[in-house]
Amino acid sequence: MRTAVRALIEKQGNILFIKRSRKGDVYYVLPGGGIEKGDGGPVDALQREIREELSVEGTVGHQVFEFFDTFQGITTRIQIFECVVPTTSVSLGKGPEQGHQSSENTYEPIWIPVEDLTTIDIRPPQLGEWVKQRKEV
Repeated sequence: MRTAVRALIEKQGNILFIKRSRKGDVYYVLPGGGIEKGDGGPVDALQREIREELSVEGTVGHQVFEFFDTFQGITTRIQIFECVVPTTSVSLGKGPEQGHQSSENTYEPIWIPVEDLTTIDIRPPQLGEWVKQRKEV
């Protein structure tokens, strides 16, 4: 089974997402990705992903949520960790996403106000539901 890690980064009433646009389909994901060979575990993988996707060093805190998602017959264990970044100024780093950028496939780090979470398409759906419910409390 594949394992992926995602960063829940909150600052000043906003949550940091990666806005994805793929062939006109726009949706939002938390920064992160799969654990790769060479990563020392989930924390190392998430620190690498934060560098690649946000061009900053991040501090990984404790795990706050976990769920399983099946897409195209592959089940992935997804772990969400609270993380901190030193600034609100972030930009797409030099990871694989940069190489996949095109006019039909974009990655854009973006801060979304907590009150706007119900207006965006957060994926996978289980994650969107959890983030939205968590912010209602």
